Amino acid sequence: MDYRHNNSSPKNHLKTLYRGMATTHTRKGFLRLDMNESVEGLPESFVREVLDNIKPENIASYPEYDEITAMIAASFGLAPENVLVSNGSDAAIKHLFEAYVDVDDNVLLTDPTFAMYPVYSKIVRAREVAVPYNDDLSFPFDAFRHAIEHSRPKLAVVVNPNNPTGSKLEQTAIRSLAVACRKQDSLLVVDEAYFHYLEETAVALVPEFDNVVILRTFSKLSGLAGLRIGYALAHAEVISAMGKVKSTFDVNCLAVVMATALLARPEILRDQLASVGEGKRWLLEKLDARGISCVAGHANFVLIDCGERCTEVAEMLKKDNILVGAGFSQPFLKKYLRVTVAGPEIMKQFWQSFARFDFNS
Repeated sequence: MDYRHNNSSPKNHLKTLYRGMATTHTRKGFLRLDMNESVEGLPESFVREVLDNIKPENIASYPEYDEITAMIAASFGLAPENVLVSNGSDAAIKHLFEAYVDVDDNVLLTDPTFAMYPVYSKIVRAREVAVPYNDDLSFPFDAFRHAIEHSRPKLAVVVNPNNPTGSKLEQTAIRSLAVACRKQDSLLVVDEAYFHYLEETAVALVPEFDNVVILRTFSKLSGLAGLRIGYALAHAEVISAMGKVKSTFDVNCLAVVMATALLARPEILRDQLASVGEGKRWLLEKLDARGISCVAGHANFVLIDCGERCTEVAEMLKKDNILVGAGFSQPFLKKYLRVTVAGPEIMKQFWQSFARFDFNS
């Protein structure tokens, strides 16, 4: 009997799905300015303090989410029913697709956007409706709202501030999109991975709109990318639907303990934010003095215009053990390096290497 034709093959539509695997190379020993994490991490004294209070029974038990859920809810004036703790914001995105998006449903995205949105769209076989960012890197508001009205998407996704453009959308504009989505029975997903860098966020829309979902992560300024924890804020019915497809204990106890302790110490993130701001100003002054064009953006990274020599500059930096973002597919981004910003000492280390490159040669 011929068993070569077996039923264990992956789904046909997944065979052409490209995923850049995170395990293809190590970043150990490099200055990590390529993925917008917290470069320096949280204060070692704080990390040690939290770890010293973890007992064997803590990690022998399944994690509990009541305390951190209540803390997050209280910090925004919401109820615990409006909060879902997730395994990074990536998992919250997956929950939304699993709970709401069927085959051939429209999903409205910008181009570029966070890479996992197109990935999950392809996994569930949704139809992607992509609206390109404007050439000046600003959000394509009119085109996006028009797409909401004419494609009636199941999900319309706004990443604010956006990566890699660094662009932000004002809250009045987001409210307008929420109204447009409500008329079409669409969910508006506002991904606020970089919310610490905004003066005002979209959280105030949650009590008013039952179709708005806010996604957050502890992977950026909060310095917990390695522990994988984030959360969603939304109407109780949306949170309930997401919870139905969520693994029972998908966020580990160490992530919960560390994030809970961090929420109780807001001064730590205020200091982190001030340090990143100082480093960003320092870098921008250096670029300006050299006459190098850049886009400062509204997050913890800067786009540096290296013209047609982006790849060359990125490779030079890599030889100096410095990783940066480069090689974007969109034509209006091809000339930019994306450099994660950290405190002044880290930026000086980057500049010492970057400044050696002769753009006139």
